[in-house]
Amino acid sequence: MYQTLAYVGHIFRYPAGSHVVFYRETDENIDIIRVLHQRMDIERHL
Repeated sequence: MYQTLAYVGHIFRYPAGSHVVFYRETDENIDIIRVLHQRMDIERHL
């Protein structure tokens, strides 16, 4: 379910309905980087 995106570093993605949430985990937080529709070009928008 969780996948690392190697070309962006330690950013993970989580599918949520018709969207994909990109986030990173720190020691104290979970930072939401971006929320994109699943049809959007990920490389272009990150």
